[in-house]
Amino acid sequence: MNNIVITLIIVIVFIIFYFSRKPDINKQEAQTMLSQGAHIIDARSPGEYAGGCIDGAVNIPHTDIVAGIAKLNLPKDAPIILYCASGMRSGSAARALKTAGYTNAHNAGGMGQAQQMLAGTNK
Repeated sequence: MNNIVITLIIVIVFIIFYFSRKPDINKQEAQTMLSQGAHIIDARSPGEYAGGCIDGAVNIPHTDIVAGIAKLNLPKDAPIILYCASGMRSGSAARALKTAGYTNAHNAGGMGQAQQMLAGTNK
């Protein structure tokens, strides 16, 4: 019985880990969102952000995402593209925003993935 519970916990953690890292938008969707005035949010720590970020990104650590977005006074349907180092924190941030009622918040994954999605933009 204990082995079954442990196995289920491992499977659930793996599923959460796998899907939280995976971007929930593709390059075309990201480009469309940018053309609609999307806000690019870097969900990494301030130290990571200071080491380099995507042009036009605003740093709001994932632990402060709901309060940070609220300070920007964005409408609940504003297009928001989030990224971090691996996609895990930005996935968590996107879920937190959706829970808070932000309907157009999306995880672009890790910084490398996000850079590819946002390449060629003026933002």
